[in-house]
Amino acid sequence: KLADLKQIEIARLAGVSQATVSRVLKGDPQVNEAMRERVAAVVQEVGYVPDSRAQSLRSQRTHLLGLVIHRAPEALAGDPFFSALIASIVEQAGKHEYHLCVDTARTARSQRAIYEELLRTRRVDGLILVESESHDKRIERLSREGFPFVLIGRYEPEDAIATVDNDNIGAAYMATDYLIRTGRKRVAYIGGPAGLTVTRDRLQ
Repeated sequence: KLADLKQIEIARLAGVSQATVSRVLKGDPQVNEAMRERVAAVVQEVGYVPDSRAQSLRSQRTHLLGLVIHRAPEALAGDPFFSALIASIVEQAGKHEYHLCVDTARTARSQRAIYEELLRTRRVDGLILVESESHDKRIERLSREGFPFVLIGRYEPEDAIATVDNDNIGAAYMATDYLIRTGRKRVAYIGGPAGLTVTRDRLQ
């Protein structure tokens, strides 16, 4: 099998037996930590991707959470929402001995590439998603893979995934109702990027 040939190559490069490579890939806790790290380094170097559902490169969790934001880094710096969000996640994660890994993506394509890399390497234990879309390919892929994630926002059907959200429809209604009750006749709506669930909900 191709997988066996890859493991033989990894064993040769790491200077260990194929059986040791196999035990590392299966997450055998009896493997010496230094040996495990040596094999894992070679695995990453050669780009070998074992079946993530049956095997694991790690015998322990990474204690890292991933957050990928569709923003240029310079745009993120001045965004009050994401600044507060990241600070809150870091604070709560720290209470549970977790750390936050943040990536920014300028385009949808680069965002997909980051998620693919995170899925391939399993370098985070779970993902926090933001800015969901209808038929969100990220959510569909992560659900298919069984990879842990939580969405900040809303997604349909609502009971399909774990989400945390505020009532954007109700909040926008309250703001509009206030303006009308105070005598405003012409109300303008400044929304977020088209296609996002939160933008649609606020407009509704």
